Amino acid sequence: LAQAVSHPKANHEGNKEATEAAIAALGRVCRQHAGSVAGVDAHLLVFLNGLPLVQDLEQAASTHELLMEFVRESHPLLQEHAGKVCEVFLEIYGREALSSDTLNEAIRALLREIGEERLRQMQPPFSEKHKKRIVKILRDARESALN
Repeated sequence: LAQAVSHPKANHEGNKEATEAAIAALGRVCRQHAGSVAGVDAHLLVFLNGLPLVQDLEQAASTHELLMEFVRESHPLLQEHAGKVCEVFLEIYGREALSSDTLNEAIRALLREIGEERLRQMQPPFSEKHKKRIVKILRDARESALN
């Protein structure tokens, strides 16, 4: 799966949805069979770098929820790549086909937990688009805490 996802033609027109299905499957294999997968962290990194899923809408939300499961368990590799993890969540937050209400709530909680200051210090720095998304998500988090 990792080789298929990493193939130079994986993201060419007509291959993107199949590539995303392979990314989703790779994430599930890393999750369910971590103990029996040699080099699981390398495969998990391929999974992370393949996100967010935007073409395979049948698997997008559940695959992004899987990423959140890894994050909630404080997986060391994902902590090491926290900037990329945050970028994925910033891209999918509030997008109906890519996220869910439960995942949006978890994203708000995660960013609130990380805190605005730590988010500002993450490397590489976030784009202006992502900075605006952070402000929106933190505002949504404050509003949902009041309700």
